[in-house]
Amino acid sequence: MTNKLKKRLALIISFALALAFIPAQPAQAGWPNVCVHDETSTEYININDAIADADPDDTIRLIDDIYKYSENIVLGKNINIDLAEYEFILAPVSPNPALKATDKAVVMISGGDIEVAAPTGSPAPDAPTDISGVMADDGASITLEGSITLLGTVGSGSTAVKADGENTTVTVGGSVTANNEDGKGVWALDGATVYVDADVTGAKFGVDATGEGATVTVGGTVKSNNVSVQAINGAAIDVGADVIGAKLGVNAQHEVTTVTVSGNVDGIEIGVSAGYGANVDVSGNVTGSDYGVYAMNEDTTVNVSGNVTGTLDIGILAEGGATVTVGDFNEGTSIVYGEKEGVWAWTGAFVTINGEIETGTDCYIHFSPDGTNIYVKQNGDGYSDDAFSEAAFVGNFILESTANPGYFTYYCEDGDITVLVKNPDYVPPPPGNGGNYSGGNSGGNTTPPPTPPPTSAGGGQAAPNPATKTTKIGKLIVTTPWDYDPVFDEDGNVTLPEGITVELPGKVFLEVPPGTKIANDEHQSLSFPKGGGGTITPYNSGFTFKLHEDAVILFDEDAPLGYRVSIDNPFTDMDDDAWYSEYLLFAYAHGLITGTGTNPMQMSPNMPTTQNMVLTILYRMAGSPDETGEGEWYADAAKWAAENGIADAGGPDAPIERQDLAVILMRFAELMGLEFNEPNEYPGFGDSDEFKGDEEQKAIELLYKAGVINGKPGGVFDPQGEATRAELAAMLMRFLEAVMKK
Repeated sequence: MTNKLKKRLALIISFALALAFIPAQPAQAGWPNVCVHDETSTEYININDAIADADPDDTIRLIDDIYKYSENIVLGKNINIDLAEYEFILAPVSPNPALKATDKAVVMISGGDIEVAAPTGSPAPDAPTDISGVMADDGASITLEGSITLLGTVGSGSTAVKADGENTTVTVGGSVTANNEDGKGVWALDGATVYVDADVTGAKFGVDATGEGATVTVGGTVKSNNVSVQAINGAAIDVGADVIGAKLGVNAQHEVTTVTVSGNVDGIEIGVSAGYGANVDVSGNVTGSDYGVYAMNEDTTVNVSGNVTGTLDIGILAEGGATVTVGDFNEGTSIVYGEKEGVWAWTGAFVTINGEIETGTDCYIHFSPDGTNIYVKQNGDGYSDDAFSEAAFVGNFILESTANPGYFTYYCEDGDITVLVKNPDYVPPPPGNGGNYSGGNSGGNTTPPPTPPPTSAGGGQAAPNPATKTTKIGKLIVTTPWDYDPVFDEDGNVTLPEGITVELPGKVFLEVPPGTKIANDEHQSLSFPKGGGGTITPYNSGFTFKLHEDAVILFDEDAPLGYRVSIDNPFTDMDDDAWYSEYLLFAYAHGLITGTGTNPMQMSPNMPTTQNMVLTILYRMAGSPDETGEGEWYADAAKWAAENGIADAGGPDAPIERQDLAVILMRFAELMGLEFNEPNEYPGFGDSDEFKGDEEQKAIELLYKAGVINGKPGGVFDPQGEATRAELAAMLMRFLEAVMKK
């Protein structure tokens, strides 16, 4: 080896040894530092390195622009990122989220906006697809004080903001924009929550919420070239301004799904589409070219406070039992317009228009004879429409002659549809000229009430009563006299007149006396005037009960009967917190069980019950058929029970055994055509050898599976034990909750 080569090798070794003792530095020559770790003042050229070195709750602050950062940022710990007004443009080469928070991390991003672009040299067709700009999952939380934008170069199908899973939250203080092909502004899934203070724009979807508990709240306007707002499978979306969609404004599907819009909805093809039990409320107007509102399926509701317009076709299309309500009940000034047809309703739909219908043709209403109901109320003055004529109806309708010249009454001879139309040519008599049309001389009735219906309409079918009308108040359907509007007080409570029925659709039906009130509260609590309660019929069983005047009905769609009942405890021998209090007060409120003393009021919850007491209660539930009132107080019930195989006539007026009570309840259910839900597993009882026979075994097992009866401590049933009044009340309430008509 030459001396020259030896010297060169020694120099290289010396330089290498020197480098070995120089401390490592995050910054490298030739690359700018873009961020600083505030707690250590260390500067970095790579934000992921800074995040990796940071402790939980530390702050990483930009000190220069970050342009098309190609790595995915994953945040699994609490971190604060201060953009300090620098550009922050992410351009991941992987389809994974550009910035993701996970593992319950809490991330705060302040001081600027986020943009997401395609990687350098990747035009949109070649860029990664299905990117999430900002994503949180696994209970993490992201708060972005500024805005986020997916630029048009990002691959198709990408989403600006995505949140997935329960307890996962993304909050955006600015706007959210996805300009890329098939882009989605906000996507929330399965219990996640997203808040956006400003506008949301998406090329394909503005806001998409999927799954029960997924919630999106937008303070501004939502726009899209396709569907602006979509909620399905139990999600909830609340928009504080307008919704504008090139195809669909709002699409809501499936039970428990809700969409609330504080502004207008404009869908170039359809304004609002709702089905399968979804609920949509719009405070402004709804417009669509094909349909303003399209609602389908039972339990689906669409409420629009303003006008509904179908610019090229139909204003409202409702089918399959859906409910659509337009306008304010007290004002009646809304307009439903359809270029071809104003309203098309069929297959049991329920449409209420507090205003008027306009159309570019002569077809104001098009509906089928199948239980569909359409009501139109103009200017707060009764449900009618001067513009209606026979040509307005598509279907087999006939005009019934009537002694009331103020109205035309149309009956569909194939079904139960009725339309009352004000006669535009009718001139009422002058005041004081015998204008009450009843032969009396009360004088001054310038607008006579509609006449009662004929006994049949076409083919002998009983005609609907044109002297009544139906109004939707909250979630309730209220039938009132034709010339009466429910009276609202300043708190929104409603007082009802005589001749009233109240229905929670699909759940429960009531007939109520004059003076009944519906409160403006969570359950629309219904209370009766002093002197008389109403009758109530839960639809699951079909039984009708006479309610106590002090009972208060709390409508609850999630309750087994569709309602709960509240009544003050008047009994001195029954504590409010006793296990049986709820059951005995339920039975008392429904007229099934009365007290045993009046001075003082007593219930005697631990008193044994007898077979005759049980049969009398069931006889009343069955409607007291062939009642004579002769003989002992229980005679009619005992005779009915014996004739129908429920129990032997003339049974002992002695305490009834628990196993005998189970058999009687099972036989009664079979007689009434009822069957049981059976959610429980039958464990068997240690004293089953004491059952009288196979029928007792069958009844006890059936009622236990249905949750009607329980065992006693020690894994026994105590079949020969006496059933007390408290146990009977509990069984009756559970029986009513568990049965359903076949």
